Amino acid sequence: MFNPRVVLKYRPDESFPKKIDCFEYQTNSPIPHPNDLKPDQILIKTIFISIEPVTRVWISGAKSYIDPINPSDAIPSFGIGQVLYSKHPNY
Repeated sequence: MFNPRVVLKYRPDESFPKKIDCFEYQTNSPIPHPNDLKPDQILIKTIFISIEPVTRVWISGAKSYIDPINPSDAIPSFGIGQVLYSKHPNY
């Protein structure tokens, strides 16, 4: 199994959001086996993710309260997940 992610291929132009090929879905990062977790690491299965409206500002490169998302960066988001395996004493 692989850990999917969405990355920004290039900054969108005026055709966005009708044309959304500025994003790329990647699955090149394998999900670690529970035995390979290091101390204090946890393996979480993502259940929900949120795509915030401000993402449009972040991918444009405009100044914001955080640094812009650059090409080849994963799109940040908040999410809800389920802890599948843990090597952390609190989880």
